[in-house]
Amino acid sequence: MRAELLRAIPDLEVQQLEVSERGPSETEAVMQWAGTQVGLFHQMFPVGRAVRWLVRASIKSDRSGRASQIDFRFEAHAEMLQEDANLAGLSQSAALLAGTATGSRLVQDAMRAASTEQQRAALIAPLRGHVRDLAASPHGNHVLQQCVVLLPASQVRFVAEELQGGAVEAAQH
Repeated sequence: MRAELLRAIPDLEVQQLEVSERGPSETEAVMQWAGTQVGLFHQMFPVGRAVRWLVRASIKSDRSGRASQIDFRFEAHAEMLQEDANLAGLSQSAALLAGTATGSRLVQDAMRAASTEQQRAALIAPLRGHVRDLAASPHGNHVLQQCVVLLPASQVRFVAEELQGGAVEAAQH
């Protein structure tokens, strides 16, 4: 996987920002990843545009001290959303991310961190056409709720329109 990543993002720079022990066999690291994706590897990195993301890694070790499980989670912060490429990368992945546990949290965090309604609107635009599926998702429904809470009615009207005739099913989730 490392070789694939470096082929897709040849100028990838990883800067370790923080490391903390979470127990005898778990370590957490916060890193900044920056680079330009030249071939599609991950949707959070738009092809041909330099981006910068915060990534939190949870590393679990076996009894011999070797890494047995590594989980990566992208994080959204207001200053990162000021970079158009970061916002574009997150936006183009929003519909897919909203349907997963960690992706849903990332999209919700980004919506809260966005400093303008325009940024929030850009983040949720890709959700159009996916509202029923997201409403039925145990994770996606939380993203839709944040849309309704954080954006003016004029920008989330599509949620109500797409749920029209299916509100009972959506309410059951």
